[in-house]
Amino acid sequence: MAQLLHTVCRLARGDDDSEFLNDPPVWERDLLAVAPRHASPRITHVVEHPAYDPLPVSSAAAKDVVWTTPREQMVTRYFHLGPTEMAAMRAHVPSSATVFELVTAALWRCRTVALGYAAMQRVRVLVMSSARWSWRRNPPLPRGFYGNLLVPQVAEATAGELCGRPLTHAVELVRGRKFAVTDEYMRSMLDMLARRGRPFFNLDWTFVVADAGGLGRSLGVVGRWERAGGGLMPVGQATAASMYSYYERCKIGAGEEAAVVSMCLPAPAMERFVREITGCSNTRSAKSAM
Repeated sequence: MAQLLHTVCRLARGDDDSEFLNDPPVWERDLLAVAPRHASPRITHVVEHPAYDPLPVSSAAAKDVVWTTPREQMVTRYFHLGPTEMAAMRAHVPSSATVFELVTAALWRCRTVALGYAAMQRVRVLVMSSARWSWRRNPPLPRGFYGNLLVPQVAEATAGELCGRPLTHAVELVRGRKFAVTDEYMRSMLDMLARRGRPFFNLDWTFVVADAGGLGRSLGVVGRWERAGGGLMPVGQATAASMYSYYERCKIGAGEEAAVVSMCLPAPAMERFVREITGCSNTRSAKSAM
């Protein structure tokens, strides 16, 4: 999406199109197929493809409340986490934690508390990573490749473990699932998808965090744009949107980094989430969606 918008923007400005001609759009999904293994798939990283497997349901748990709540009873809000809020959260976690790890862990933990899941129910946070440039396949994909190369990475814990332990534990869970997207891992994932009929990743008891600015940064197209921040939540699609939180970075003041994140929850859970994230970040900067 960022690649397409960048190209349209460049053409609209009347920029020299020599770069565009050197990297023409490519839509060749067959580039992802590896002939020797395509005929006989081999799944070599079974434990690292958990996003496509369902979670067991605790005997004390009913259906996930975010699936059973009617759409009109869902609430979408946006939360601005500036330098003050980041500093408050960082006081509880290792100094080496990245902004994305910190925000993801805090959202996952506060959301789980707010939804009141049974203590023994296993819950997940799923982060979508792009393998466009980190997958060192041979030959490499052309820069104009328009295909989707998203890799779901999952951290998992019981609700009791996640909510009953400090924020630093949630950060370590998120960090522990970040791994190098190797050639062998990607081949294993593609083989798994081929063998299982291209299943969609499982969303029960799962919270998905998507870095909305990640593609733009990976393509190197952000330099000339000023990000004003803002949410990308499709408010009208509350059932699916309640599983997702979109994360966007923006600059404030003297170039200090901040984050704007969206959240969609049943109304009572949203009230609890506001209390949790406020306590976690020591701020009252939550802002309602327009």
